[in-house]
Amino acid sequence: MTHMIISTGDKGGAGKTMTARMIGEVLHSAGLAPHFIDCDMANSDTLATFSEQGCPVSSIDVRDPGAIDRLMQAVFDADDNAIFVLDMPAGAGEYLAKEAEMFQMLVAEKENLTLDIVWTLNIDQRGIDQLGDTLAAFDGIPANFTVVKNHYHAQDDNRPDPFTLWHSAPIRKKLQKAGNLTESELPNIRVQVLHGLGNNPIHKALNKEIEMDFMTRARWSGLFKQIKGNFSHLIAAETEAENSEAE
Repeated sequence: MTHMIISTGDKGGAGKTMTARMIGEVLHSAGLAPHFIDCDMANSDTLATFSEQGCPVSSIDVRDPGAIDRLMQAVFDADDNAIFVLDMPAGAGEYLAKEAEMFQMLVAEKENLTLDIVWTLNIDQRGIDQLGDTLAAFDGIPANFTVVKNHYHAQDDNRPDPFTLWHSAPIRKKLQKAGNLTESELPNIRVQVLHGLGNNPIHKALNKEIEMDFMTRARWSGLFKQIKGNFSHLIAAETEAENSEAE
């Protein structure tokens, strides 16, 4: 199975890059070697982090049609066990929508291709509306959707349900009815804990391969257990594919 995972969310600051990074960390912890494609030309954190892990990492400008064409061709030509993780910039939903026909052809003609769109939300309405626009553009294209509730944006919200707009959104009900929605969470990662890790891979921190104070390492140990559980469905897709090939 070729697996294409797109981390997006449109709104700047929603946490798309952090989500992409955590997905990559989870895949790496499962012994998988994804190819990271940093599409956020203004923020190269993904490049910095995963080049340290020895994973293939490259960057493209999604506003360049030629770059999109090369990416699509690379996915089409990839081996069956290839995993691509794309970290998209703000406003990328517009570009994804423009290329919906290309995605439709790719999914139709590339054997054993799984497409996952991972959408990171904060607590306002804008990201929900933009998800609806992207979903409309991808109507009829076989894709799995993961909606990630980023609790960093909810840390100062005292409501019992800070994501109430999402939980009552018609687009959520539509995805649930279609049966292709997984809801996940990005826990509240405090700034000092995040800065304590920097661009280092989490497994190096937990294995004491890098210098880190005890409390920061302890915090990451607990956070990463949550994160692995929240994105376990992406690993399950890989495991199921491997088992099918073995049979």
